[in-house]
Amino acid sequence: MDPVALGIVILIVVGLFLAARFSAAYIFQYIVYTFFAPRNLFWTFVTEGTAKIAVHGGKFHKIIMEWKGYDLDGAWNVVKADEAQVKRRLFGGARYIGLPPFFKIYAYRLRWSSPREDGTVVAHDEVLSHVLLKDHIYTIHIRGAEDKQRIPLDIDLLITARIVNPYKFVFNVQDAFEVVLNRIAALFRDYAGETTYEFLISNKGDAAKIIWKKLRAKGLIQEFRENYGVEIIEQGIEIREIAPPQEYQRAATRKYLAEREREETEIRADAERRRLEAVYKAIEQFGDIGKLVRTLEAVEKSSLAASLTVQAVPGLSDVLRGVLGKPADDVTIAELRQALDEIKNIVRNLQQSQQNP
Repeated sequence: MDPVALGIVILIVVGLFLAARFSAAYIFQYIVYTFFAPRNLFWTFVTEGTAKIAVHGGKFHKIIMEWKGYDLDGAWNVVKADEAQVKRRLFGGARYIGLPPFFKIYAYRLRWSSPREDGTVVAHDEVLSHVLLKDHIYTIHIRGAEDKQRIPLDIDLLITARIVNPYKFVFNVQDAFEVVLNRIAALFRDYAGETTYEFLISNKGDAAKIIWKKLRAKGLIQEFRENYGVEIIEQGIEIREIAPPQEYQRAATRKYLAEREREETEIRADAERRRLEAVYKAIEQFGDIGKLVRTLEAVEKSSLAASLTVQAVPGLSDVLRGVLGKPADDVTIAELRQALDEIKNIVRNLQQSQQNP
């Protein structure tokens, strides 16, 4: 056979072989992605930042994790991985489990609460087939925690935590989060009994740091990690809300309003005191109190007398300014007569004080 023709035949055969292999690989991967993996048959999908547990006849078999930059050590701890040693996988997040029905993905029940972006808290009670490994915020509801003054408080804490050992988290205790969060809640109850509501509401950040230090001092941070595979992020505790009983809130509101009213009364009283001091000073500067009394009596007789007298009598305009707080030219007759009555009362008091020193 002509060498050229032979070469062409060989190329065609190789091409057909490669095309067949590619088509078979594509078809196989397509079947895995669309049929097997969604049903956890032979294969399963593992999304980024999560892990799944495979069991063999109900017994633990292995943990399958997908998280760039991380790997699992021999004790199933999540550890930093050397990117150069991480194997590239043909099927990406689709991972092989084993032959069904012998190998299955393990499912477990978990209860937790987490805040949404809008601040509302959502409670979850779900059966999960995966373990979330990324940092996540969980909510603790503490009801009726009494402070040092025995005021019952409802407190919401935000705890930032991550799972660092999926095996311990799922198998070492029935509900790891419930155990961990209840231990934190109990410690916070004890701490609330050592302080006051006023301190907690005014120093949320400091109180949260104190709780973190108490957890570490009691060895709970290490215990959570070693026993339950849960790591509380350093300084990952935040006091979201502290609410006293409705009666206390109403009492606090009444106290606040009473304090504001008292402050306003003091301000008005202080202004009145300064005004009277100015009037007394103006009257004393007027000189002859008897003359002032006669002048005031004349002013009251008519509107014309009032207008003329205020302008004509030296010092009277200053006295009126002290009483009314504005120039005599801007004063109405009604205001003038009211001011004259007040001045006459002040004058009488001054006369009595002069007669009875």
